Amino acid sequence: MVKWITPFLGTTNYQSIPQGDYFLVDARELLDGPNNGVELVRSKVEAGTMALKEGRSVIVFCHYGISRSNAIATGILAQYKQWNFNQALEVVFKEIDESNIDFNMLQTVRDCLQHKPYNHKNILITGAHGFLGKRLHAKLQKEMLGAVEVHGIDVDTIDLCSDRMRLNQFVHEKEIEKIIHLAHPFPHNAQSTGNALCMLQNLLEVVHTNGLKMIFTSSWVVYENSSEKNICEKTALAPKTIYGMSKALCEHLISYYRKLYNANITIARLSPIYSTTKMPGFMSTFFEYAAQNKTIRTHLYENGSPAMQLLHVDDAINALFQASQHTNLPNSLNVSTHERYSVHEIAHMIKEIGCSKSAIQRCSMMGKTFTGKIDPSNTMGILDWKPNVRLQDGLTLINKQFQKETTWRKRPPTTQQSASL
Repeated sequence: MVKWITPFLGTTNYQSIPQGDYFLVDARELLDGPNNGVELVRSKVEAGTMALKEGRSVIVFCHYGISRSNAIATGILAQYKQWNFNQALEVVFKEIDESNIDFNMLQTVRDCLQHKPYNHKNILITGAHGFLGKRLHAKLQKEMLGAVEVHGIDVDTIDLCSDRMRLNQFVHEKEIEKIIHLAHPFPHNAQSTGNALCMLQNLLEVVHTNGLKMIFTSSWVVYENSSEKNICEKTALAPKTIYGMSKALCEHLISYYRKLYNANITIARLSPIYSTTKMPGFMSTFFEYAAQNKTIRTHLYENGSPAMQLLHVDDAINALFQASQHTNLPNSLNVSTHERYSVHEIAHMIKEIGCSKSAIQRCSMMGKTFTGKIDPSNTMGILDWKPNVRLQDGLTLINKQFQKETTWRKRPPTTQQSASL
């Protein structure tokens, strides 16, 4: 059976070629993947184009009539109609399932038709409507003053798990040079880990085939099970939670693409980030309980109290902005602050800032907690960046916000009069 993309251009498998006066383009000698020679691909496209110009009907065929034939037919349609490649793809995708065409095969056809070199300069942000994405998008637009276009996508515009072809079209249409990958599935479970890897692999395929640059945002949690005291970029990954394992697996996939394709990708491992509207759960609970003079309980593990290097969102955005402007980034960056406080110390800071009468107690926990200190010195030197918001100042801003939000104070007392972490 022939799938007719236009009344005069169709595709099929080699066993279903109909009888008749058709011009046949045999795509079976091509690889259904990378490494096809551009000249061989171009010869197939030009032969089909010439036949259409002569008024003949053209059928492109391969073994299954799924991938190679439809990729070549897209090239024939683009050249015959003198369309750009994306216009031809839109027509082809109306007739066939785009997910069945091998991405690398399609990219080779695009390359054989593209006469000007890929020399773009714009930026794409994934997760552009998220906590970090909307702030980074605004920062880039403000600072770049139109010299570079900044584009954002989320799952409503392009589903990174299933729309690799659409993503590649978008990259070409918007002349993207660099991708900043912020999107990550939620909640954190086995399914979201699979989705995170699927999203990333589709991005990596687009990045390496088009020679793009990418910044991937990872997290300090990839070190959470490490016994090292000083954590630098070369410290071995040791995740503990499902979220940490998800980020670590993504980092390993990136390492594979670096080795295989020399892909230009930098991993930015961010410390826990907070703002007046979003913060680690224990902080919001501590503020609430401090305002109500309730007992605050902090955790004490076998090896001590958990400690964190909390990074204000403005400082995180400034670091990512600086990274986006850098032309020669290393493989990984620890984006953090030198300030390190135990959760117990943070509880006392929140109590003092809020002039609270809360008692603060320690609660013994089983097992061990992360005691390493993340070293951001290398990142600060490379990016010419350092955090500007001290934790004391950041907590003061949060407290002011809590003072404005008084509705929760009207709730009746609860039987559980303590907060803990």
